[in-house]
Amino acid sequence: MPLINGERFEKVKPPDSLNPDDEVFFCPATLEIFTDYDEYFERTILVNSIAWHCALCGRGPITYLEAVQCEDTDSRQLSTYDSSLAAGLLHIIRAAKCRRLADLVELLCSFVTNRFFIGELIEFPMNK
Repeated sequence: MPLINGERFEKVKPPDSLNPDDEVFFCPATLEIFTDYDEYFERTILVNSIAWHCALCGRGPITYLEAVQCEDTDSRQLSTYDSSLAAGLLHIIRAAKCRRLADLVELLCSFVTNRFFIGELIEFPMNK
């Protein structure tokens, strides 16, 4: 879930006393149902505001839909890496203070080449 003000976004659950004949307001971006128009309007404004951040890479400020799309893209890219390696790399990226991408890549390469991560599979040749 995207982050808003540094906290994970929590969707509003529909009320238990909702009847099929009740008038509701649907927010297509978050797939939420509201019975009060003011709550629906506030959520629509919040979703469209540029105050969201991607929970995986920290990109932002962006809109809610852009943050969801960023998280989907990042999670697909991260699924190609081993989970222990991905977790270590993400930790380094978040802690890095690099302004240029080239500096970040150099930092990651120098860190990863000399270290192993918990749970990482290691292959080595055995001499006969």
